[in-house]
Amino acid sequence: MFLISLSFAVLEAVAATVQTQNLDTFARGFIERHRIPGAAIVVVKNGAVVKTGAYGIANLELSTPVTDRTVFEIGSMSKQIAAEAIMMLVEQNRVSLDEPLKKYIGEIPEAWNAITLRHLITHTSGLPDWEGRPDFSYRREYTPAQFIGMVSKYPLDFKPGDRFAYTNSAFPLLGVVLERVTGQKYEDFVVEHMFKPAGMTETRFKHPEEIVPNRSGGYIDVKGKLMNGEPLRPTIIAPNGGVMTTAVDMGKWLIALEKGTYLKPATIAQMIT
Repeated sequence: MFLISLSFAVLEAVAATVQTQNLDTFARGFIERHRIPGAAIVVVKNGAVVKTGAYGIANLELSTPVTDRTVFEIGSMSKQIAAEAIMMLVEQNRVSLDEPLKKYIGEIPEAWNAITLRHLITHTSGLPDWEGRPDFSYRREYTPAQFIGMVSKYPLDFKPGDRFAYTNSAFPLLGVVLERVTGQKYEDFVVEHMFKPAGMTETRFKHPEEIVPNRSGGYIDVKGKLMNGEPLRPTIIAPNGGVMTTAVDMGKWLIALEKGTYLKPATIAQMIT
């Protein structure tokens, strides 16, 4: 399933793409080309929602249509929320982006000593990506030491800071940093300091045993055939892709971010880079 939230530079890029066509037509064409069963969009401009849209099917087994209240697994869109949580700690002078990761997680291997929080948050750490490796399983939980041990079996892809390379191994470590600095579980911190202040009442972290009203199915494309996606998710990777939310709630989050509910304008500008 798919959810698109548009704001800041993203809004300008999409506006340039669809300037000659209706946004609904663009969205429907996009999901058709990419074989996405359904999607919801929200466009925020100048602190207000100016467009919502819902297209296609939320649950293929029940033929349930998507609405702007459909709850999607938003996958790696969750990373921007984790980044914002870390930047809240930066503003509070509780962490510094240029301090070494080792200051906060003492048990990392020596090969990681040059990695800073900035490297993690900007995907310049050189950490190998656990996704696609045979070691990782969605069907178990990992302690921080177990996660670090799994990732550190592989050498760094490059010297920290040398270049950009997207990796799913960085943001779980940011979650561990947040927990050790605040004494709160990552999910509890985000709910208390981000979801509740913005009024995001339909947003939550994925826990497969919970009943979620208006929940969308999660699907993967296997050689042209849509199949149910992985239902489980270890807690440690919640900063990576653990959030479930609606288009309406993502609009609330964008508005709160633009209005400075969470962060100062200078910090938001730094995030956008």
